[in-house]
Amino acid sequence: MRVSRRGFLNALGGAACGGLVGACGGSRGRDDGKEGMGTVAWSGIGFGIGMTMEIHGVDRRTGERLEAACESTIAELERAFSLYSEDSELSVLNRERVLRRPSAVFREVCAGAVELNRRTAGYFEPAVHGVWRRLEEDPRAVPDFSGASLKWLAVGDEIRLDHPRTELSFNALVQGVLADKVAAQVRAVGAVGAVSALLQLGETVAVGAHPDGRPWRLAVAGGETILGELDLSNSGMAVSRHDAGRLLVDPVSGSVLRGGRTVAVVSEEGAAVADAFATALAVAPPEARAGLAENLAAGGACQAVVWEGADAVFRA
Repeated sequence: MRVSRRGFLNALGGAACGGLVGACGGSRGRDDGKEGMGTVAWSGIGFGIGMTMEIHGVDRRTGERLEAACESTIAELERAFSLYSEDSELSVLNRERVLRRPSAVFREVCAGAVELNRRTAGYFEPAVHGVWRRLEEDPRAVPDFSGASLKWLAVGDEIRLDHPRTELSFNALVQGVLADKVAAQVRAVGAVGAVSALLQLGETVAVGAHPDGRPWRLAVAGGETILGELDLSNSGMAVSRHDAGRLLVDPVSGSVLRGGRTVAVVSEEGAAVADAFATALAVAPPEARAGLAENLAAGGACQAVVWEGADAVFRA
């Protein structure tokens, strides 16, 4: 069950969100019923995690419309991509090996994933999920990267998995898609007024600058340690963090890695692109990082930082 909490603040520019990525709580205050401009603070659950929105410079009715649109988009994407629902399109595809007449949003995300796989030179690979899951179950297992084991096909009105061991997961990418879709809705409102927002919907998007006129500043945590801070305006942000005990899979070389690496990526292309490159940098070897950063920068202004433990070992 999805639980949401809503609030409308008439005091624009009150306590604004900052601090830890994924731990942002919006401002809270009394709703006195006035129809002036203010701040909407929403929190809820999507894909099993807490999500928040803080939107400045909107009236109550507009804020409620944006909240409803966000919740509707979460529900649409969960129906398509949740791995926790046996009835989602993705669960059906992984189980039955074919998805007939996929929804428009399923096709959209699949097409985006194919392009992001290309841009990341194969290091972002949704089809690695089955290999990774088997390694989690048995760390001594030898992963099978041969031939079609990491391939999937869209054929006509169907999407098929062409190898019995292939499984897909779009979880983090879809959270980026969610943040981008809601950001587009907020920007459409902003076309007729000054709107700024911080959307933390699994991945993060900043719409405009902070209400104070500065960039939004978010801290990146590595466990209980703050690794660094990144500024963003009109950009998406994603963080990929894996503790030292977690197994990772490099789909290009076929090697199995241990975690202990944190990656933060900011991209003006949005949160979905940031997520794909954060995922790629988390598994790619050091010699591949510069090339990935170049591919990311080809799409617009960006930042990327890789930490090994508490040490920043790559910046672009």
